[in-house]
Amino acid sequence: RARRAPYPSPARRKAHQTVYPSHVPLRPATRPSGKGRCLPAQLAHQPAAPGRQSCPEGWCPYPNATIAARRRKRFVRLTATALLITLVTLPTLLTAVPSALYMWATTHPPCSNSDNITLAAYNLPFSAINIPSRDGVIYRGFFVPGSLNATIIFPPTYSSGRSEGLRQMAIMAKHGYNIVNFESRVCTRKGMISLGYREVDDVGDVLAYLKQNPDHLPLKLDHIGIYGFSSAGATATMAAARYPELAALISEGGYHNTDELYGLGEPSGFLQAITFAEMQLAYRIDTGEDPANLSPINAIPKIVPRPILFIYGALEQSLPGARLQLA
Repeated sequence: RARRAPYPSPARRKAHQTVYPSHVPLRPATRPSGKGRCLPAQLAHQPAAPGRQSCPEGWCPYPNATIAARRRKRFVRLTATALLITLVTLPTLLTAVPSALYMWATTHPPCSNSDNITLAAYNLPFSAINIPSRDGVIYRGFFVPGSLNATIIFPPTYSSGRSEGLRQMAIMAKHGYNIVNFESRVCTRKGMISLGYREVDDVGDVLAYLKQNPDHLPLKLDHIGIYGFSSAGATATMAAARYPELAALISEGGYHNTDELYGLGEPSGFLQAITFAEMQLAYRIDTGEDPANLSPINAIPKIVPRPILFIYGALEQSLPGARLQLA
């Protein structure tokens, strides 16, 4: 029986040198010794000392203290990497769920309709109308006849039904304007709002209904204006830019872009910037729309020279945005 060659064998070392002549193998074999391990001299970064601590030729002892030091350095590096990853991802995880829930609740509010309130409370004649949409959904609304050859469309504010905003409608109606309003899309089978952008399509459906006039309403289409409050103000602004048949615009308290809509303004810190980005992503997922579309200020140049009236309170949060739109 042949005597077993010492480990590692000269043939094996020679094979390593032949296959990897320019560098030490990534996982070299090691040999235990009394005070450490035997490593190749190149890996140990010290001259080989054959014969010391029973290490083969070309190998040198590697003390346990050095091995422990390297293990400590590796542990410190891994710990620092894990800590850095935690510091970066933890704020994202902590804000992702609240941001998603907030945006979902914002775009899926319940309908705030009150059918027991009508324009009869303001001693005004009116008729209930049904406005068909391009999606096959029916919007319920009111029509108030006036003495002037002018009609004002009142898009719904946020999740309001047709009985919201009747006081403003009554003021306009008593000055002789025809009034047309309709309920929010969340009061129909659509069940979701986009905070102003998709609602522009609803205004287009109302215009198509007035042009066809299937209910034979006593009105003419020579002069049609639009009035919107809050989010409906943004809808009215973007609708006036899309539909040139809207001859005038009145926007009360509407936002001018997504920064103002979310109430964040310019991000002032890392956490706020993450929250803002997550809310934009959540909006895109919920509605399928680019949040950059929610920018009434970019619609203003498409409206002029048609008349525009902005109404804002002196202490209103969106007042700076109104000044930017006027500029």
